[in-house]
Amino acid sequence: MLALAALALLSSAAALTVNSPAALTECQPVQLSWSAGTPPYYPAVIPAGQPGAASLVTFPQQDATVATWVVNLAAGTNVTIKLTDGTGATAFSAATVVQKGTSTACLTAAPSAGASNTGGASAGGSASGSASHAASGSASASASASAKPSSGDKVAAPALAVLAAAALVAAL
Repeated sequence: MLALAALALLSSAAALTVNSPAALTECQPVQLSWSAGTPPYYPAVIPAGQPGAASLVTFPQQDATVATWVVNLAAGTNVTIKLTDGTGATAFSAATVVQKGTSTACLTAAPSAGASNTGGASAGGSASGSASHAASGSASASASASAKPSSGDKVAAPALAVLAAAALVAAL
Protein backbone atom coordinates (compact mmCIF):
# COMPACT_ATOMS: atom_id res chain seq x y z
CA MET A 1 0.00 0.00 0.00
CA LEU A 2 2.81 2.37 0.93
CA ALA A 3 4.58 1.49 -2.32
CA LEU A 4 1.50 2.42 -4.36
CA ALA A 5 1.18 5.74 -2.55
CA ALA A 6 4.84 6.51 -3.21
CA LEU A 7 4.46 5.65 -6.90
CA ALA A 8 1.37 7.86 -7.16
CA LEU A 9 3.31 10.72 -5.60
CA LEU A 10 6.19 10.23 -8.02
CA SER A 11 3.91 10.16 -11.05
CA SER A 12 2.20 13.38 -9.98
CA ALA A 13 5.49 15.28 -9.95
CA ALA A 14 5.80 17.58 -12.95
CA ALA A 15 8.27 16.30 -15.53
CA LEU A 16 10.53 18.52 -17.59
CA THR A 17 8.91 19.28 -20.97
CA VAL A 18 9.94 21.29 -24.01
CA ASN A 19 7.24 22.99 -26.05
CA SER A 20 7.82 22.29 -29.73
CA PRO A 21 8.11 25.51 -31.76
CA ALA A 22 5.26 25.94 -34.26
CA ALA A 23 7.80 26.88 -36.93
CA LEU A 24 11.44 27.80 -37.35
CA THR A 25 12.28 30.30 -40.09
CA GLU A 26 15.84 31.25 -40.95
CA CYS A 27 16.86 34.65 -39.54
CA GLN A 28 13.52 35.09 -37.73
CA PRO A 29 13.16 35.14 -33.93
CA VAL A 30 11.36 32.28 -32.22
CA GLN A 31 10.46 31.93 -28.57
CA LEU A 32 11.55 28.63 -27.06
CA SER A 33 9.72 27.60 -23.90
CA TRP A 34 9.63 24.76 -21.44
CA SER A 35 8.03 23.86 -18.15
CA ALA A 36 8.77 22.07 -14.90
CA GLY A 37 12.24 20.83 -14.12
CA THR A 38 14.75 22.57 -11.89
CA PRO A 39 16.72 25.70 -12.87
CA PRO A 40 19.19 26.43 -14.22
CA TYR A 41 18.26 25.24 -17.71
CA TYR A 42 20.64 24.52 -20.59
CA PRO A 43 18.84 24.69 -23.96
CA ALA A 44 20.56 23.58 -27.15
CA VAL A 45 19.64 22.88 -30.77
CA ILE A 46 20.73 19.48 -32.06
CA PRO A 47 20.28 17.58 -35.33
CA ALA A 48 16.89 15.82 -35.33
CA GLY A 49 17.12 12.09 -34.80
CA GLN A 50 20.49 12.36 -33.06
CA PRO A 51 19.86 12.96 -29.33
CA GLY A 52 23.52 12.41 -28.42
CA ALA A 53 24.90 14.62 -31.21
CA ALA A 54 26.98 17.74 -30.69
CA SER A 55 24.92 20.92 -30.51
CA LEU A 56 24.39 23.05 -33.60
CA VAL A 57 23.49 26.01 -31.37
CA THR A 58 23.99 26.41 -27.63
CA PHE A 59 22.50 28.99 -25.32
CA PRO A 60 23.86 30.40 -22.09
CA GLN A 61 22.46 29.06 -18.84
CA GLN A 62 18.81 30.12 -18.42
CA ASP A 63 16.99 30.66 -15.13
CA ALA A 64 13.63 31.45 -16.78
CA THR A 65 11.48 29.02 -18.77
CA VAL A 66 11.72 30.95 -22.04
CA ALA A 67 14.47 32.03 -24.41
CA THR A 68 14.36 33.89 -27.73
CA TRP A 69 16.49 32.63 -30.61
CA VAL A 70 17.08 34.27 -33.98
CA VAL A 71 17.23 31.10 -36.08
CA ASN A 72 20.75 31.16 -37.50
CA LEU A 73 20.55 27.84 -39.32
CA ALA A 74 19.92 27.38 -43.05
CA ALA A 75 16.55 26.37 -44.48
CA GLY A 76 16.16 22.61 -44.71
CA THR A 77 18.05 21.90 -41.47
CA ASN A 78 16.07 19.37 -39.42
CA VAL A 79 16.51 20.09 -35.70
CA THR A 80 15.28 19.24 -32.21
CA ILE A 81 15.44 21.47 -29.14
CA LYS A 82 17.24 19.65 -26.33
CA LEU A 83 16.83 20.91 -22.78
CA THR A 84 18.76 19.81 -19.72
CA ASP A 85 17.82 21.09 -16.28
CA GLY A 86 19.86 21.61 -13.13
CA THR A 87 19.31 17.99 -12.02
CA GLY A 88 20.51 16.55 -15.33
CA ALA A 89 17.01 15.63 -16.54
CA THR A 90 16.74 15.98 -20.32
CA ALA A 91 13.74 16.63 -22.57
CA PHE A 92 13.38 17.09 -26.32
CA SER A 93 11.00 18.95 -28.64
CA ALA A 94 9.52 17.41 -31.75
CA ALA A 95 11.73 17.51 -34.83
CA THR A 96 11.26 20.70 -36.85
CA VAL A 97 12.67 21.66 -40.26
CA VAL A 98 13.97 25.23 -40.63
CA GLN A 99 11.95 27.07 -43.31
CA LYS A 100 13.31 29.56 -45.84
CA GLY A 101 13.08 33.15 -44.63
CA THR A 102 13.13 36.49 -46.43
CA SER A 103 16.75 37.10 -45.43
CA THR A 104 19.83 34.97 -44.94
CA ALA A 105 21.95 37.77 -43.44
CA CYS A 106 22.07 36.08 -40.02
CA LEU A 107 23.60 32.94 -41.52
CA THR A 108 26.92 34.68 -42.14
CA ALA A 109 26.71 37.15 -39.27
CA ALA A 110 27.71 36.45 -35.69
CA PRO A 111 25.22 34.27 -33.82
CA SER A 112 22.20 35.98 -32.27
CA ALA A 113 22.39 37.28 -28.72
CA GLY A 114 21.97 34.49 -26.24
CA ALA A 115 22.94 31.73 -28.66
CA SER A 116 26.08 30.54 -30.36
CA ASN A 117 27.01 27.99 -32.97
CA THR A 118 29.27 25.31 -31.61
CA GLY A 119 30.85 22.06 -32.53
CA GLY A 120 30.93 21.00 -28.88
CA ALA A 121 28.38 19.06 -26.92
CA SER A 122 25.64 20.77 -24.98
CA ALA A 123 25.75 20.99 -21.21
CA GLY A 124 24.75 18.03 -19.09
CA GLY A 125 22.45 15.08 -19.55
CA SER A 126 22.63 12.02 -21.71
CA ALA A 127 20.30 10.71 -24.34
CA SER A 128 19.78 7.82 -26.68
CA GLY A 129 17.24 6.91 -29.31
CA SER A 130 15.74 8.79 -32.19
CA ALA A 131 13.90 12.05 -32.53
CA SER A 132 10.42 10.78 -32.62
CA HIS A 133 9.25 11.55 -28.95
CA ALA A 134 8.25 9.35 -25.90
CA ALA A 135 10.48 9.61 -22.93
CA SER A 136 11.73 6.50 -21.31
CA GLY A 137 14.27 6.40 -18.55
CA SER A 138 16.65 3.74 -17.38
CA ALA A 139 18.38 3.63 -14.05
CA SER A 140 22.00 2.80 -13.43
CA ALA A 141 24.33 2.77 -10.46
CA SER A 142 25.56 6.23 -11.41
CA ALA A 143 21.97 7.52 -11.41
CA SER A 144 22.11 8.51 -15.05
CA ALA A 145 19.09 8.26 -17.26
CA SER A 146 18.41 8.02 -20.95
CA ALA A 147 15.61 9.89 -22.64
CA LYS A 148 14.20 8.51 -25.86
CA PRO A 149 12.23 11.12 -27.78
CA SER A 150 8.93 10.05 -29.41
CA SER A 151 6.23 11.80 -31.46
CA GLY A 152 4.07 14.45 -29.89
CA ASP A 153 4.08 18.12 -28.94
CA LYS A 154 5.96 17.69 -25.70
CA VAL A 155 8.34 15.14 -24.28
CA ALA A 156 8.75 14.48 -20.61
CA ALA A 157 11.98 13.07 -19.27
CA PRO A 158 10.99 11.52 -15.96
CA ALA A 159 14.45 10.20 -15.20
CA LEU A 160 14.34 11.01 -11.51
CA ALA A 161 10.91 9.46 -11.07
CA VAL A 162 12.10 6.31 -12.84
CA LEU A 163 15.14 6.08 -10.58
CA ALA A 164 13.06 6.61 -7.45
CA ALA A 165 10.44 4.09 -8.57
CA ALA A 166 13.15 1.53 -9.36
CA ALA A 167 14.66 2.01 -5.91
CA LEU A 168 11.23 1.71 -4.31
CA VAL A 169 10.42 -1.50 -6.19
CA ALA A 170 13.85 -2.92 -5.32
CA ALA A 171 13.19 -2.19 -1.64
CA LEU A 172 10.01 -4.30 -1.77
